[in-house]
Amino acid sequence: MTDKNEQDAHLSGLIQIKRVSRRRPRETPDDKRKTKCASFCYSVRSGGKHIILCQDAFVKIHSITPARIRRLQNSLVTVGKSPRDKRGLHSNRPNKFCNEVIFLTEAHIMSFQPRQSHYSIRKNPNIYYLPGELSIKDMHSMFVSEYKINIPYKIYWHTFKNKFSIKFGYPRSDTCAECDSYAQKLNNKELMGEERKNIETQKELHLRKAEAFFDLRRKYKAKAQAGEIECLTFDYMQNLPLPHIPTNPVFYARQLWYYIFGVHNVATNEAAIYTYSEGTAKKGCNDITSMILHYINNHNFTSRNLVLISDGCPGQNKNYIMLHFIYFLVHVLKLFDEILYIYPIRGHSYLPNDQDFALIETKKNDVQKESKFPMSEMF
Repeated sequence: MTDKNEQDAHLSGLIQIKRVSRRRPRETPDDKRKTKCASFCYSVRSGGKHIILCQDAFVKIHSITPARIRRLQNSLVTVGKSPRDKRGLHSNRPNKFCNEVIFLTEAHIMSFQPRQSHYSIRKNPNIYYLPGELSIKDMHSMFVSEYKINIPYKIYWHTFKNKFSIKFGYPRSDTCAECDSYAQKLNNKELMGEERKNIETQKELHLRKAEAFFDLRRKYKAKAQAGEIECLTFDYMQNLPLPHIPTNPVFYARQLWYYIFGVHNVATNEAAIYTYSEGTAKKGCNDITSMILHYINNHNFTSRNLVLISDGCPGQNKNYIMLHFIYFLVHVLKLFDEILYIYPIRGHSYLPNDQDFALIETKKNDVQKESKFPMSEMF
């Protein structure tokens, strides 16, 4: 019973009013102490029977306060039934906003369509983010301008903070160049008519191609988890400098680059990380094919159909060396019967490798804060 009225009705049913069996005479006629008008008997139900209890046991069993017992007693004596909860029913707050306004506030907050962080979705699956250029104050101003309701900023802020798990992210640095180009052109108010319509059509087509890739990736992920195919994604992390020391002279010195290459198995959600410095090898197509071949030779695959997903960098992935490597896997080594290689729309890849690299970046920052040692001591 979550409703207080139901709880009071239940408790009142367990309290029985009795007449006062004995009254003691007053010592003096001027004694003005209040005369007891009723006596009460408390009980609980167990096995279809009523078990008589004292007031202290009744209070402890139901985890209530003696003050609540007194309120029930007064209501039973004066009205003959349990009291009604009147909280929130008074009308002495003229500035209180109705539920419809609060509902409009919640709907307005959700209309901004917050998104999950691609890089920290494993660590914070229930937190959503809005663009870093936005703020609660800006959202409140938009609400007042759109609905013409002068709701105080404090109420809007309270609704945002207490009813939503939404934060403001940092300004994005890995946006799609083509999307930014369309947005820049459409921001030009002088662009009108057929030219604006053509740009909007091109932008919509570009976004639909990106969404088609996401649908395709979800499709192959389901097949990989079902054991029908094998699906691998691979990519390089941003180069890390060695040593990673936050002092001014280091920025002007020649640093050694540290390369991190990741292969992510979509079916098992496991990642293999290959690390080496620029003095060991480069980041060309020969290096990538060597690491992929090493990964394939050291893992047992149950399916003979393989799907590869990576970005379309011409110097690393989209070239004839990669094509010959795929031909080598199928027709020479005969490890697979069929290999499908998918290149996503540029700027809209968002591969699972990004989440793996985000964990490495977080660990790197944590180690630096705790020990203040160079990043090279992590590996």
